[in-house]
Amino acid sequence: MLEALEGHDRDGSGALDYHDFATAVRQHAPLSRGAISGLCRLMDQNGDGTIDLREVPLTPCPHPTPHPL
Repeated sequence: MLEALEGHDRDGSGALDYHDFATAVRQHAPLSRGAISGLCRLMDQNGDGTIDLREVPLTPCPHPTPHPL
């Protein structure tokens, strides 16, 4: 995931704003605005409105709901 996001860091700051993050996510997954917004909040570790690319590997991954057999 980190590699996919790094290519969208247009200003080289090491962080993505919501717009850049949403653009990157939409290229790889058909998620709704609400889902992207929730993912952005989860990954924005310090609440500053950006995704710090150094923190991406530290973001907890929610466990998927098990599918019935």
